[in-house]
Amino acid sequence: MTSRPWDSVTSWKYVTLVLLILMSKLSFGLNATYIEEQKLWSFLLQDYNIDIPPSRPLSVSVTFSFRALVELDIAKQKMVFGGIFVFTWNDPRLSWNVSQYPVRMTRMTKVWRPVFIIINSLAGTQWIWNEFNMVPLALPNGNMFLEIPAYSECKCDVNPSLFPFDEQICAVEIIGWPIETIYPSFGNQQTPDDNATGLDIVTYTGNGEWKLIDYGTRNTSIEYCCSGQRAPTLTFFFKFKRLNEFYMVNFILPSVAMSVLVVWTFILPVETGERVSYSLTIMLSYTVLLTLLSSLLPSASINMPYIAIYLLGIMLLCALGTSLTALSVHLYHRRDPVPIWIKRLCCRSGSSQIIPKRSRKELPYSFANDCDAKSNTKKVNINRSWQQGRSVQYHPTWKNTFPLVLPISKKIPSYAARTRARKAHTIKTFDICIDDDSDNHAKISWSEVSVNLDFVCFWVFLVIVVCSNIVLFVLITR
Repeated sequence: MTSRPWDSVTSWKYVTLVLLILMSKLSFGLNATYIEEQKLWSFLLQDYNIDIPPSRPLSVSVTFSFRALVELDIAKQKMVFGGIFVFTWNDPRLSWNVSQYPVRMTRMTKVWRPVFIIINSLAGTQWIWNEFNMVPLALPNGNMFLEIPAYSECKCDVNPSLFPFDEQICAVEIIGWPIETIYPSFGNQQTPDDNATGLDIVTYTGNGEWKLIDYGTRNTSIEYCCSGQRAPTLTFFFKFKRLNEFYMVNFILPSVAMSVLVVWTFILPVETGERVSYSLTIMLSYTVLLTLLSSLLPSASINMPYIAIYLLGIMLLCALGTSLTALSVHLYHRRDPVPIWIKRLCCRSGSSQIIPKRSRKELPYSFANDCDAKSNTKKVNINRSWQQGRSVQYHPTWKNTFPLVLPISKKIPSYAARTRARKAHTIKTFDICIDDDSDNHAKISWSEVSVNLDFVCFWVFLVIVVCSNIVLFVLITR
């Protein structure tokens, strides 16, 4: 049996009719909700005055949702942050009966709103103002909720002494306005923990330079200058720890490496002619590092960074090393006779141990030859004497260094006998040779004096640099 054309047309008419009925019902429901809200607004705002607060004083609960640390500038001592302030208060004038007005919640624009000020803002008195035209949310019991986004720069009292291993505590201080009307307190309706703190960091996004390690709140009060009243304030604390990998690679390790290079100034041979320029280059490098570091730190003298004191000390050490290097080069090229007191200083300080091997070739032989005539002893070379099988009286620290002016014995004496012989004979011979003002005195040249100076400076500077590096790391990583 075939269907007639009018049957399909009739079925489509029925479908269209049903859709129209459903759409009219939905539109009626929406219009009904809108109408109910209009009636509610007319009822609530009939005698409502937007300039009068609900009560005096009015308790306003404040919750701060910390979203992002935009910048923590140590040099400018400021913290730039972004977040949302949530204010909650109760306005009995805006309560209604749900059975009479079936509206669960509504947003109302022309109602009273609390005003707060960030008192430690760098922009002066910064109002937490409703710049984005946020509308308060009203509930049937009269509770009001207002969320205001905030982007602010606050002053942060920093302590850069442990830079770059420092930890900084920054705060956001707010106060209600007018002070005789608003009594702020911490609170949040999300979780019981947040109720106690009034600070929410669940949505915190983190920062590439600083790590948030602790946070908290504090309720204090300040004295108002005009009326003398105590105005309650809310303070939100944030403790940040610096991520120091960048500064370790770009400041600390290069500084330590260059401090070691300072010591090697006294190892370079004088004949190269580059000792003074090498030392000046290191000192200029430290000057550049100190300049870069000063741009990252505040220009305050209360808490000087240990790393700045370290760089300044190493730079002064470089300046001293440059002066001593220039003095050493000057002494090396002198040709006039060496004064007696300098010879005495070199010999009494143990010149046989101070002078390196490259400068011990002339002094021992000439020294021994000059002393033979006075002591009537025989010069014996240690290496050669052992090769020939002869027993020699010697001191262990002088082995393989220079010929000794010691008498020959038939057997090798004990260590104590050798020590007594060294003290009684050899040192006495040194004094006789140095104190003698004749032509046969010990011929110590200025080049050997320069080598002695380099040797002493090398070890002194090495000890200073190593100790300063250890002290630096102990102080900044404690």
